[in-house]
Amino acid sequence: GVYATEYNNTAISVWYFDKDNVPADLQEKSVEADPSKWGIPAAYYPFSSTYCPSSHFHDMQIIFDLTFCGDWAGSVFTTDCPGLGDCDSYVQNNPSAFTEAYWLINYLKIMSA
Repeated sequence: GVYATEYNNTAISVWYFDKDNVPADLQEKSVEADPSKWGIPAAYYPFSSTYCPSSHFHDMQIIFDLTFCGDWAGSVFTTDCPGLGDCDSYVQNNPSAFTEAYWLINYLKIMSA
C-alpha cells in the first residue's frame, strides 16, 4: 500500500491507500499531487496558534525505525512476558526472534508545492 502525508500551514494529514487504489497523482510518473481528491484522511492533526502552531514543525526528516523497547513496550515487557527478562536484554540476546521485523520499501517519493 501507499502512505501519503500532506504537511501545510494548517495541518498534517495522512492517507493510506491499498496497492489497488493508489490515486493516479501518487503513482510513479506523476509530478504533482492533489490531496483534495483523496477523500478523508486516516489521520488529521490541525495546527492552532494556542496549542500547536505550525512553526513548531521545521527541518523535517523521514526516519524509518524499528524501536522494540520504547517507553511503553520497555515498561510493560517484564510484566506481560514474565520469564523473558527485560526488553533490552531479550532483544539483544534473541536476534532470531526478529528476522521478520523489517521495513520493505519499494519506492519513496517526496513532492513539494
